[in-house]
Amino acid sequence: MRSAPITLWLYVLKDMWRQILLTAGVLVTVLAFALVVKPLAEGLLSPWQCLQLIGLSMLPAMQYALPFAACFGATLSYYRLSSDNEIIAAQAGGVSHRSLIMPAIGSGVVLFLVLLVLSNFVIPRFLHRGEQLVAVNAATFIESTIKRGRAVRTDVQGRPAYIYADTVRRIEDSRPSSGRASAAGGGGGGGGDAASAANVGYERLWLSGILFVTFDSAGQIAWQGSAREAIVWLRRRPTPDADGRSSTEVVLKPVDFVGVQGTGRAQGGEAIQTFRIPNSMKEDPKFLSFGELRRLSRTPDLLGPIDERRRRLALALAEIEVADQTRDALRSQGAAEFIDSNGTTRYVLRGADLRRVPRDPRWWRIRPDPGSRAVTVERYSAEGGAPIVQRAGAGWLRVGISNTLDGPDQVGVHIRLQGVSAQVVGTESAGGLGGTGGAGGGSAPAFDDPDAPGEALPPDAAGAISEWNITELRPATDLASVILGQPSPMLQQMSDNRLAVSAREAESLVAPLAELRRATASLLREIFSKQQERIAMAAACLVMVALGSIMAMRLRESLPLKIYLWAFFPALAAVLTISTGQQMTHRHGMMGLLVLWGGVAMLAAYAVVEFRRLARH
Repeated sequence: MRSAPITLWLYVLKDMWRQILLTAGVLVTVLAFALVVKPLAEGLLSPWQCLQLIGLSMLPAMQYALPFAACFGATLSYYRLSSDNEIIAAQAGGVSHRSLIMPAIGSGVVLFLVLLVLSNFVIPRFLHRGEQLVAVNAATFIESTIKRGRAVRTDVQGRPAYIYADTVRRIEDSRPSSGRASAAGGGGGGGGDAASAANVGYERLWLSGILFVTFDSAGQIAWQGSAREAIVWLRRRPTPDADGRSSTEVVLKPVDFVGVQGTGRAQGGEAIQTFRIPNSMKEDPKFLSFGELRRLSRTPDLLGPIDERRRRLALALAEIEVADQTRDALRSQGAAEFIDSNGTTRYVLRGADLRRVPRDPRWWRIRPDPGSRAVTVERYSAEGGAPIVQRAGAGWLRVGISNTLDGPDQVGVHIRLQGVSAQVVGTESAGGLGGTGGAGGGSAPAFDDPDAPGEALPPDAAGAISEWNITELRPATDLASVILGQPSPMLQQMSDNRLAVSAREAESLVAPLAELRRATASLLREIFSKQQERIAMAAACLVMVALGSIMAMRLRESLPLKIYLWAFFPALAAVLTISTGQQMTHRHGMMGLLVLWGGVAMLAAYAVVEFRRLARH
């Protein structure tokens, strides 16, 4: 048994790693600079930010540059050994081909482990930081777009809209102003209604010479308006949208506004437009390390888009559960308790039962109490004293979503009374009373229910109030908050149980439940495909190093570039199949693994065939 040719191996390793590191350095620098060209040309990044982005892009570029650099380095190193007849000398000394390629195999194993660690633990961090640097906020996006003479594209109620302005200036003071914005050179109306919701988290821009255009589904102009100047407030939303992208709330307040829609024309001093601009960065599993991917696969709710769908299902389920809770309380106790949005006032609804309105299932008809033959609402103030009582001939209740600007969606209760006796209402002003808006939103059902009690006062009766609304209420026992805090597996089980009991009453759960399951399944497939892609890329690097060395020894009479191309094109095909297989696995499941790993397997088979041809001759 001969001893291993350690001296020869060290000699080959030294030359090969020098070639690999030099080639990898050049490729990584070129790829990193290519990523910076577009944002630099569009003026979205400063020179310092460009240097930062180049540094952050180098390690992610290693995932693709290192396999090809290793293949090229091995090809050049073994080609030099072959062209100098050192391979023939080693064979004459009893060194086999298998022993000759051991430095390449060992280097491939090292590179396999290095790429595995980088792709699972290091590269995701650098990708995330690089994306954060490129994903500029909406203020920078609007400012750079207008300065380049382009229109800012956004969506208004699902329709495409464009905003063009002659000039733009950033207002550094983040506080809302009242009156003219002196920081913008005396232009733009500030403060007022648009600024009432503003706070320190807002950024502001001043625009002049504004044109605002929206298009319909057919691509025709649906509405257009112009203004002399405007102030724009921008604030980034804390939670991502359903597609995983965070967005920025934009409030546009133009001055000397003129709008045209169809043949109509409107003119006014000021008008407010609100819309959202999606940011370029979104939550993506590619930013997560190996441990984070495993944790996300066990708890998909950690990802914003999944949690957003979980919340939609929870809100739909909470609406049903709160309605059932109210109905059970009326049936068993004849009364249901609620509190207002401030938690300071208590309301007691007295009735016999709830019955869904057939023409509008979002609403429930409150059946009067058999004793008093009326629907009664008692209001108890936090300061104490006698309650204020409203007694009505008929009442309706709706459980729905309450939308607020600064808080998350909540489940609220809207009570509407008809034919309230004015003598029992009292004269004290009750917070939360009056108005037609409500927690559930939308319009009320038609109040000509044939089952309405006969003693209900007609709308025009003397001494009666035709309609009385109590809005933004929530049950005293906050069941909705408990449901909103449940994880998605529990919500899915609860929804399945509700659908099994009464599919008709729980019909509103079908769409959000299916959407949550679809999104969760897609996420799990994406996580699995990302894990397999990272392993396959590392494995392809090992095979590419071995293939480069084999082809250099077998085609030693050819030019180095020609030899490398015999290894480069099969390796490129393998990388493409890995990327394609990852997407197929994400979309269709396990069948995509045949494509993902098929390229690596074919590359390895090609290397084995070429090695056997080399050893045979």
